[in-house]
Amino acid sequence: MLLGACSSNHFTVRPAPLWPFKQYAVRAGDGPEITAFYSRPDAEPRRLVVVVQSPPCEVHGQPLATQTISTAGVLWKQLSPDSAYIQFDRVGATHGEAGNDCEPGTLTEESWRYQAASAIDAIRKAEGMRSYPTLYLGLGEGAYVASLLATKDRYAQGLVLINGSGMDGFGKLAPRLPVLVVHGSNDARTPLDAAVLLFSQWAPTQHGVSLVMLDAYSHDLNLGSDRPECFEAAMQLIVSRARAMTDAGAAKRRRVEWSNCVEVMREFPEGQ
Repeated sequence: MLLGACSSNHFTVRPAPLWPFKQYAVRAGDGPEITAFYSRPDAEPRRLVVVVQSPPCEVHGQPLATQTISTAGVLWKQLSPDSAYIQFDRVGATHGEAGNDCEPGTLTEESWRYQAASAIDAIRKAEGMRSYPTLYLGLGEGAYVASLLATKDRYAQGLVLINGSGMDGFGKLAPRLPVLVVHGSNDARTPLDAAVLLFSQWAPTQHGVSLVMLDAYSHDLNLGSDRPECFEAAMQLIVSRARAMTDAGAAKRRRVEWSNCVEVMREFPEGQ
């Protein structure tokens, strides 16, 4: 049964059906209304997956198309059979497209962090998911928010950063938190060196941290290229490595991989 509109002292929640998702409109304080999408498998979910991408409104005068990395539904397809799922990307988008309509300049980077955290907290409460193990995925400029949420969440199961940007000065993560950093060598927005630096900073302190470098992959992981099969194979690699990282029996690991489209597709031929 759909929940009716509910409110707390800092946010208002309005759910609506959008099969197989439920669309939530969440407003925290006086900020803009944020749209998020939630899905849940038929069976009891093993975990909650939270995907944080770019701010839903323009920030720094950058068009949304240059900020957002789309998952094109591939991550959801891979993870949804056994995981509940929250995302901010518009359902059905084939390229980066936030699900929100905001006036330019209405959302600062700092307020986006607060709005995203409030929206996720509201949905977790409404859906009874607060104590579930949670895997956070930060894509592009969503990396900072995903890292912040994960390090403050005692139920965080792991953190995955995909072509993460804006991580300068983030600082330390919770030491218990396993981390997977994935970055394309041709990311023109954030150089590969930034991902290598994060790995070197976190490797001495984290329970487990891995770095996957994808040769000749761009900021959108080649979704917009003439070889979309490379994108799908990369998504499958990310899910595979994330599942291995969060395995309860996984030993403390520090792993570095360098791969390319041919090698990834050899490992995941179903991406062809």
